[in-house]
Amino acid sequence: MNDDWLAKESARLLPSSHHHLIFTLPHELLDWWRFNRALMTDLLFRAAADTLCELLADPRNLGATPGLLLALHTWSRSMALHPVSYTHLDVY
Repeated sequence: MNDDWLAKESARLLPSSHHHLIFTLPHELLDWWRFNRALMTDLLFRAAADTLCELLADPRNLGATPGLLLALHTWSRSMALHPVSYTHLDVY
């Protein structure tokens, strides 16, 4: 990489800071996950989003509505079932 390329690519980014957060489904719920993946995915995503929105809406914390992008990852490197929500949080 050179400085010109880095400056050009940086100029394309939106002016916001962001954070990556990971929400993991407890292993005690893996049997429920196997039984109904659609419902458990929805619950995992809603739990992550609702937690962040409620926490960051509080004026003592940020007093804002965050921008969220959630992605599902279900397997570990060893191919063990390990559902997690990778969350990209934009803070303006």
